[in-house]
Amino acid sequence: MKLHHVLTTVAFLLGLAPNVGGGTPITAVRITQSEGVVITLPADMGSVLIADATVANVQPISDRSFFLYGKQVGATVLFVLDASDKITWQRRVVVTRSLSQLQMSLRGNSGAAIP
Repeated sequence: MKLHHVLTTVAFLLGLAPNVGGGTPITAVRITQSEGVVITLPADMGSVLIADATVANVQPISDRSFFLYGKQVGATVLFVLDASDKITWQRRVVVTRSLSQLQMSLRGNSGAAIP
């Protein structure tokens, strides 16, 4: 495997990916399934897009903020565009299962309490 592919794979696994412009890496936003977070931006946005709507949902709140909701475990990418459709902010979105949901699921299957 070429070094470039190894570094790209490692970056992806660490929650980083190349920016669309090829410069700065994309950092990850981690949220729990069935939970959400409000994100406020430093400047107005024109639109906000999520690449895979089965993993996460995004709902604009104002010109500078939006609500990001984790729908199912997985990963996708979120893009914020300005009024001229230029990408101004992007993040990899990682949705994980909550520990309490996992504990409830395990209790239901085994009947035993988990400390």
